[in-house]
Amino acid sequence: MTLLAEPTTAARTPVVYRPECAVFWVYVAALAAGIYLLVVGNGAAMYATLDAQLVLGPIWVLFVAALVWLMFRFDPMRSVRRVPQGLLAGTALGATTAVVMAMNGNTALQNVLGRFLDPDTLTRWSAALTAPLIEEASKATCAAVILVLGCSVFHRISHALLVGMFVGLGFDVVEDLTYATMGALNSLDSDVSGASGDLILRILTAIPSHWAFASLSAVGVLLLLPSFSERAVWPRHRRILVAVALFLSAWFMHFLWDAPGPEGPAGAGVALLKVVVNLAIFLAWALWLLRFERRWLAERIATLPAGVPASPDLLASLSTRRRQRRLQRHARRTGGRPAARAVRREQRAVLDEIQSAG
Repeated sequence: MTLLAEPTTAARTPVVYRPECAVFWVYVAALAAGIYLLVVGNGAAMYATLDAQLVLGPIWVLFVAALVWLMFRFDPMRSVRRVPQGLLAGTALGATTAVVMAMNGNTALQNVLGRFLDPDTLTRWSAALTAPLIEEASKATCAAVILVLGCSVFHRISHALLVGMFVGLGFDVVEDLTYATMGALNSLDSDVSGASGDLILRILTAIPSHWAFASLSAVGVLLLLPSFSERAVWPRHRRILVAVALFLSAWFMHFLWDAPGPEGPAGAGVALLKVVVNLAIFLAWALWLLRFERRWLAERIATLPAGVPASPDLLASLSTRRRQRRLQRHARRTGGRPAARAVRREQRAVLDEIQSAG
C-alpha cells in the first residue's frame, strides 16, 4: 500500500550503528563498561544460581513477554515499530550501564546519608532516599544517550515514552534477576525455592515499576533536547515546566514505592494503595502525553494526498486502540474473522507508512 507519491527512506536511516557519530562511541563505551562491571560485581553469584534460573526460565520469558506486550499498548499508533534496534539498544543499556550506575550511586549516597542519620533510620529509609534519585537519574541518562543517538527517528513524545519504557525494562529484569539470585543464595530450602519467591513478588509488583518510572523521565529528557520535533509549538518555559513535573513524578512514584510501611496485613494494604496511586499517576501522564501523538496523526491524515487507498472509516479509526478495535468488530460482524484480520492488517499498514513518512 502506498500513501505518498514519493518513496521515503526514513525507515532505512541508521539508528544505532552510526560510527561517524561521537555519541555512538559513548554508547559502545558505556555498554562495554556496564557489562564488565556487572559481570565483575554479580557474575559469580549469578553463575552459582544458574541452574535455578534455568529452571525458572519459562517464567522469566513469560514475564518479559508480558511486559513487552503491555508497553506496546501505550503505542497504539505504532510510532516505534519500524525501529526495534533502538528499543533493543535502550534495553541493553538499561540492563547494564544503568544498573551499574545505580548500584554504585546508591552505595555512595547511603554512605553520605550515614553521616547524618542514625543506623535504624538509615536502614528503614535508605532505599526510599537513595533509589529514586540515583536510579531514575541513571535510567534518564541512558535514555538520553538513545534519544540523541537515534535523534533522526526518536524525536516525538511517543518515541521517548517507549524508549524510556524499554530502558526501564532492561533495568527491571536485571534488578529482578539480582533479587532472585540473592533469594536463592539465602534460601535454606533450595535455590529454586528462594529464587522463585523473590521472582513472583517482583512480578506481582511490576505494574507500574521501573519501565513506567523511566518512561516519564525519558519524555522529560526529550523536552529539553534540541531534537524535540515540536519545539516550535512548545514554548521554552512550558517544556521546562513539564519536564520538571515529569522528573518529579517519576521520583515520587519510586519514592512512594520504596518508602517503609507497616508489616503484616496492614503492610499488604499499604502496598496495594501504593500500586493504585502510582498507577493513577502514570496513567494520567500517559493518557495526556498520547494526546499529542493523536494530534500529530490527525495532522498527517489531513494532509494525505487525494486518492489514498484507505477508506475514511479506516483512517478515522487509527487515532486510538479503542477505535481500531471497534472497526475490527464491525468487520467481524459483517464478514467474519477473515474480514476483521484484513482490517487489522490494513490499519497497521497505513499506520506504519504514515509513521515512516513522518
